Amino acid sequence: MFALLAVLFTFSACGENGGENGGGDKNPPADDVTKVACEFAYGDFYGEDIMLGIHTFEAALTSGDAYYTEDWQIEGTGYNVVIDFLSEKNTKFMPTAGTYKIYEEDMQPEIGIALLSIVDIKDGEVVNELEFTDASVVLSNDKIVVKCTDSDNKKYEFTCSGPFAYDLACRNNYGEPLELINKTYTSTQCQLAYLGQTDFGDYIDIFISNDELDFAIAILANDGTGTDASKLTGTYPVKFANESHITLPGSSEVSPQGIGVSPSYASKYNNNQPTIPIYYFYSGNVTIETNKITIDVVSAFGSTFKVTYTGNVTIQNKSQQQAPQYVLQVPALQQKAFAARMRK
Repeated sequence: MFALLAVLFTFSACGENGGENGGGDKNPPADDVTKVACEFAYGDFYGEDIMLGIHTFEAALTSGDAYYTEDWQIEGTGYNVVIDFLSEKNTKFMPTAGTYKIYEEDMQPEIGIALLSIVDIKDGEVVNELEFTDASVVLSNDKIVVKCTDSDNKKYEFTCSGPFAYDLACRNNYGEPLELINKTYTSTQCQLAYLGQTDFGDYIDIFISNDELDFAIAILANDGTGTDASKLTGTYPVKFANESHITLPGSSEVSPQGIGVSPSYASKYNNNQPTIPIYYFYSGNVTIETNKITIDVVSAFGSTFKVTYTGNVTIQNKSQQQAPQYVLQVPALQQKAFAARMRK
């Protein structure tokens, strides 16, 4: 429905506070609270789109006669409130109830944070974007309550009653079906390649082939491993971290050029490219022995894979001028991408 880093925005009927230029009275007494009843315009589930083991949900609320058109343009007059919930991963694909603190510049993304945008719309045009000094979002199973104070010390309370539904839009981004599978495979086909050094260890690419699915795996081995397979033995947990001796979790990125994917994941390859469905490694372990590699992992949506390769474990030298860099080693760029959700 929306590109991965895209976001949308909204208005209100305020009863006696209603004003002619949008959501409400521009000069209420300082102690008054402008209360706005909203409707649930849409909800989207974006999946694990910031690579931190967090599920991201977007909810848009509208008030007054503001509404979204079929091509997702905002029309009418009212408030448009857009909230992105960073929730713990769950199989219900709903944001976890609770109080969410509002994202601020330079804040590290984590569970329990929400991005918040509130705009005042008149005849489909933005007439004011609230700049708030204090805000919170309280989410329950049947209600969303947004409280905020703007830079003029005006207080607002936006309330929306459920039921709420979130479109599982990230299925198109992830390429991973929601239907869970549990598979066990054996293989005698495996290639390993040393791609170079990163700030957090030597980047080792592993590709295990099978008639049904192929497994593309990225490992950050200890410095100095290179093409020495004897230094590669050990267990590499799938982990979101800036450190060595881990298996990198899989991820997808949507851009105007298409969908890009990064290991580790399971997919059937065609012409050296992964094809949908793609199952992104989320947790588990990859264990490397002298003549054996064992994969025991859970995907982003909860499918499980147990794979055993038996055969030679040798590493080819395909080092590059710059090895693939793991996204978490540049948190400033990650935060920039995270904050970019605030605007189209």
